[in-house]
Amino acid sequence: MTSYRSAFVERRIQPYNSARLLNVMSAVTNSPSRVSAPYIAPIDSLRAIAVLAVMAYHLHPRYLPGGFAGVDVFLVISGYVISRSMLALDARNLFVFATGFYARRARRILPALLPCLLVTSILVVLFVPNSWLSRTTYGTAVYAVWGFSNYYLSHFGDQYFDPRAEFNAFTHTWSLGVEEQFYWLYPFLFYVWLRTRVRVPWLGPMLLLSALAVSFVYCARSPATTAYYSLPSRFWELACGGLLYQTQATGWRVSGFPGAQFAMGMVAVILGLIFSRGNAFPFPWALPATIGSALIISSVTQERIPSVARWMNSPVLIWIGKRSYSLYLWHWPAYVLFRWTVGLDYWLERGLALGLILALSDLSFRWIETPFRRGFRALYPSAVVACGVAAMFVGWQTIRILDAHRQRISLSVTRDFERWYPRWDAADARSDPTCPTTRSHEVFGGGSLLKAVHNGCARRTLFVSGNSHALAYITLLARVADSRQTDVRIYFLEDCALFGLKHPESLDRPKCWSFYRMVKEDIATRARVGDVLFLPSLRLERFVDQSARFPEGQVRAKMTNQDEERLRSLAVADAVPTLKALTDRGVRVIFEAPKPIFRAPPFRCSDWFNRMNPICSAGFAMSRADLITYRQPVMQQLAQLQRLVPVEIWDPFDALCPGEPCRAVENGVPLFLDGDHLSGAGNQRLSTSFLSALR
Repeated sequence: MTSYRSAFVERRIQPYNSARLLNVMSAVTNSPSRVSAPYIAPIDSLRAIAVLAVMAYHLHPRYLPGGFAGVDVFLVISGYVISRSMLALDARNLFVFATGFYARRARRILPALLPCLLVTSILVVLFVPNSWLSRTTYGTAVYAVWGFSNYYLSHFGDQYFDPRAEFNAFTHTWSLGVEEQFYWLYPFLFYVWLRTRVRVPWLGPMLLLSALAVSFVYCARSPATTAYYSLPSRFWELACGGLLYQTQATGWRVSGFPGAQFAMGMVAVILGLIFSRGNAFPFPWALPATIGSALIISSVTQERIPSVARWMNSPVLIWIGKRSYSLYLWHWPAYVLFRWTVGLDYWLERGLALGLILALSDLSFRWIETPFRRGFRALYPSAVVACGVAAMFVGWQTIRILDAHRQRISLSVTRDFERWYPRWDAADARSDPTCPTTRSHEVFGGGSLLKAVHNGCARRTLFVSGNSHALAYITLLARVADSRQTDVRIYFLEDCALFGLKHPESLDRPKCWSFYRMVKEDIATRARVGDVLFLPSLRLERFVDQSARFPEGQVRAKMTNQDEERLRSLAVADAVPTLKALTDRGVRVIFEAPKPIFRAPPFRCSDWFNRMNPICSAGFAMSRADLITYRQPVMQQLAQLQRLVPVEIWDPFDALCPGEPCRAVENGVPLFLDGDHLSGAGNQRLSTSFLSALR
């Protein structure tokens, strides 16, 4: 056993010698011959630690609360290893050097990435219903092909720790995007270092250090989502690995105390993986993992590996580390698809998911990664780059086609789009040919404005303002616009409900304030006698959202909490002046009374492959008497408002729940999409009641 161990270590660990390396660099720079950098096995072991930490955190955060910092370990490793690999490139001129670099990156990244994206896209189309929770999934896949999914996620505000990111099968590609964008810049900095290392040895490291410092300051001062996803805020971590390599190769390396370096580095990485928290990441909590990784790499690339680090030669860790790229690619889609279908709450599902990930990763490593990385050596680098771009284009178009046809391909019952989803172009709308409707959509106040206009022949305008519960009525509102010669203006901003009456506007999100102001101004400018303002909103505390159930005891207690009652009373007082100004002008103001709400989201629980998911266990039925009691605090609040202002209350409860119990799905027909948003069929159920209220 001892002799085998010694042979294993000798085969995988090559001593690091900066003088010899500088001679090799000189030969590489001035000759087309290519010299591969020696393999350092402990770096693969460090990769294994990183990917296992990430997988543990994604499986369940309590397993390793800061495990997401494993990505930061990867970034430092990438900066270091990429720098070492560029020594094998022909550096006679910049074009030859750059094409050689990008050809290597194409062979390394694309062969495993594109099949993963395509296979995952097919599975998502088959098994993931369309919803707010999956709204950014397909776009993330499309942008991931080109290495820009990090900016796509940042643009839509899908923070890494938010539920929508957790149910997006491509969220993990943000880090690949950061690395790929790094590759567009760093090779040119490295090339400058190669060309100037003899005459001005400090120039390359100083340029990189300056860029690192600027990136670090930007990271510390940026908003959370930007700091997490963007290259400028992450460049310093990748540059840390590159700077370490450049200083080593230039001869400015700390050669003493490798054991102490390794121990301090390992302690720092462990602290990062345990104590990092998303509300302070990447600054300052990315520092322990980043600095620790640099210290570990510095120690294991000394002339002799320190004895305290010998366990980094473990065959098991090296085996995992070699497959770390495939493990990273496949683990997240597997977790997400399990969450969408059978769930990932119990050990059986988690064990099956891990087994599947291991099998897919090993197959990817053996039959895709390795052949492409070692093959195609006879092709010109420019030809490899061209083939890579062509493959990306094919993958991009394929994912777009899958997205465009997902309604026909899906195995979910939600493919019956008209029944499940409210639609602005509702098929049951009946347009008056003498007064045709023109529909449009525009940006308004940071949100959206949907308009249905009759070009001057409308008798009145129906103004609607609210959050997602306003959009949940768009099938009904489209029918109103087409059948009653009524102009409709729907003002929408996510999470911003005008006169939601849960609390005063001053306690709402800052992004909502300017939106509310612009909506009020627009209505005040346009409203005439006989116009209607409809104000739908979820005024109850929900039992479930699209991603998770909430403890019911806490939810019910909040509805009767004295502090919440006080906030509701303040909200009424806050709303009275604006509402009175409208009603005094002859505008009818209609509030929506609370609809039934449910403990399970039907769109996630109505298929053979997802109805056993733990989120579905509470079923689609609720006691009618219990819901009437549950909504009493809101009904009392609305009655209080009516005593102060002549507003009207439209109550959809009886139409949606005609008997005991209330049901989210009746005889296979979904009245609700999730626990509290109406479906397309629910809109149709309420059309008679709402049209009657408008009369």
